[in-house]
Amino acid sequence: MNSKQFDCVIIGAGPAGLSVAYHLKKLGVEFALLDREGVGSSWKRMNDSLKLVSPWWTNMLPGTALNPFYAFKKHSRSSFVKYLESYYKEKELGPLITENVNAVRKGEEGYLLETSNGEIKCRAVVCASGYFGNPYIPEIESDGSVDVFHASSFKNVDQLLERGVSSVLVVGRRVTAGQLAEELCSSGISVSLSSRGGVEVKKNDTLYGALREQVYFFWESLKLFCKPDLKGDSYPVMDGGKIRGYICSGEIPVYGAPKSIESGQVFLEEGIHPLNVDTVWLATGYQPKLEYLEGLDLAIQDGEMAEISSHLEEEYPGLYFIGFDNLFNFTSRYLRGIRRDSRRIADRVKLSLGEI
Repeated sequence: MNSKQFDCVIIGAGPAGLSVAYHLKKLGVEFALLDREGVGSSWKRMNDSLKLVSPWWTNMLPGTALNPFYAFKKHSRSSFVKYLESYYKEKELGPLITENVNAVRKGEEGYLLETSNGEIKCRAVVCASGYFGNPYIPEIESDGSVDVFHASSFKNVDQLLERGVSSVLVVGRRVTAGQLAEELCSSGISVSLSSRGGVEVKKNDTLYGALREQVYFFWESLKLFCKPDLKGDSYPVMDGGKIRGYICSGEIPVYGAPKSIESGQVFLEEGIHPLNVDTVWLATGYQPKLEYLEGLDLAIQDGEMAEISSHLEEEYPGLYFIGFDNLFNFTSRYLRGIRRDSRRIADRVKLSLGEI
């Protein structure tokens, strides 16, 4: 069995893992990135038309020079993947181990990682595996008469058009639901939205709305400068643009949450007439999947932790998390929060290595 040893292993080579790696390198800490599919694997699996919904100056990873011509641009998935790959190479953030982590256990001096190709010993572990590997599927009673898919399996509209799909129900109220509904409607597919509690769409498709959005991010930065550990609701609303026009005009009707699927119809909780659609797409988000930590005495059930806290290191010295909801503050799950948190995590890793 192969065996390797490092001071720190970062599980996940996406934006969170790369950001921590950047700071660890500056601090002189020996580390390795561990991701079975390489750099930016989760982003590579996302749909072709996905775009970031916040300006580039808020999303850059640490150490990236700001190009004023791109500061307010909202990048596409493909351009962001290229950025991650070039960031890894330019910052020289190796080694990168492309193996699957099966389990993390306490070792004699730190932790022992069991991978698909052997063992890795380390004194500290940073869990940067994020959310996107574990789609959240709500329970909907169904007799199987209508196909149901999660948005994580959507790549482009051609996969629906090739199957002759002409009508779709998109379930969700956040960014992914809005982008998916907009793309399908723009391609001539009849789209309905379903959400418990309705939907909210940004008004950033006007000059005033766009300026207001930029002011918000500056104001957010100021708030966190004054109170770095400010917690709160961190879920974004739909980005503006075509989707707002489709919803306001009624071209995309909005209904309540789905209750059941029977005989080719979708029945809704609000009790109105059932919907006849070809497929249902669940844009219901993701949940962190941390089954590889089940070997530790953590509150994990079915691979999910009830709470991921930045204070777990008090009980498990050398174990850290990044990129999870409200870890330090309400931006911790987003790219702009990851950039802030990565320095704090790296500093803690450096400090812990002198104490473990």
